[in-house]
Amino acid sequence: MRDRLRAGDIWVTGSRQYRDFETYLIPTATFKVMQKEPLPLDVATHLPSYLAECRQRLEDNLITVACKAREKTLPDVTLADGDLRIAPLRKNTRNPQKPSLKRRMR
Repeated sequence: MRDRLRAGDIWVTGSRQYRDFETYLIPTATFKVMQKEPLPLDVATHLPSYLAECRQRLEDNLITVACKAREKTLPDVTLADGDLRIAPLRKNTRNPQKPSLKRRMR
């Protein structure tokens, strides 16, 4: 029963935690009105334009990385004779001037 309550298969009338799943949804009439106009979202809801934006951002970033690789300004990266080598991650050492969280908690 507990699992069915959590899954939303059953609900408890008057409960805030285990209420009917349908109460979380937008009412059907409101949703039909919203479908007639563009949705009030901060992202493009038109798939082709969204994909075009993503593709453009990707191309811009690839151009930036290619330029930095040519100029040898990518940190911890070397590109020689078609081989890309990335230096292993270094251990993040804390600033000795700043006290550690453990010391600050004392």
